Amino acid sequence: MLVLAWIQFIGCNNQLSKNKQPVASEASKTGTTLKTPTCPEGTAFVKGLGVCGVPVGDDIYEIDYGWWTGKSAGRFKQADATERLVAIKIINNSPDTVFLKANYEKMALFEISAPESAQKMVLPENYFCPNWCPDKGMPMELDCGRPRDMVIALATGQSTVSRWSGMEIIDVTRYSSDAGSKNCVKKGQTLSGNYEIKVCAYKDYNPTNPKEQGETQLRSGLPKGNANCISTTLQFPKESTIEVVIE
Repeated sequence: MLVLAWIQFIGCNNQLSKNKQPVASEASKTGTTLKTPTCPEGTAFVKGLGVCGVPVGDDIYEIDYGWWTGKSAGRFKQADATERLVAIKIINNSPDTVFLKANYEKMALFEISAPESAQKMVLPENYFCPNWCPDKGMPMELDCGRPRDMVIALATGQSTVSRWSGMEIIDVTRYSSDAGSKNCVKKGQTLSGNYEIKVCAYKDYNPTNPKEQGETQLRSGLPKGNANCISTTLQFPKESTIEVVIE
């Protein structure tokens, strides 16, 4: 089996870079001597950078992060890791069988966007190879073999349920004088508000294994043709169940 070297850092995403909230200090210089600023509680001065950072090991600091909704999580604020589960029931009321792309957890893929920024959020359930930040120290690079592309076939009258943890991925930059800057990701609780849920259905797909065509629901392959995308509004966290109907 071919294993691909898949090094994925969310910090490389152009959408996220627009919304980064730098952890900056009011460091000042007198001539060439950098004065140590007064840093907020829970942070420390990072020598050589002239900024404040959150210590996460010996001479290792978190100096930057990005929040996928485009809303500020609050400078130096720790991410809330409490899950608030949402069930997304997708119902096919159309006269034809439809095919939905599946995520790495083999649930129907869905998108969530923050309406005020029209920006798609990255969810742990839809991101198959996150480079998680360790509790202490610098992140490691990782090799990750991409899972098979899968679709979920829904005949007329059938439904499937996808689940969202209520979490999204936060991009973190960690710095040490020895290793420089490296990116990793954390889970963070999505802020309350209205969000757009979008599901795209297709009338056909290209099977990876033709022998699986007769199986029900989960199949290997990719959808093809024009997508029929349905959107609905989720009031989060007020609503814990939402339906998306394909007609």
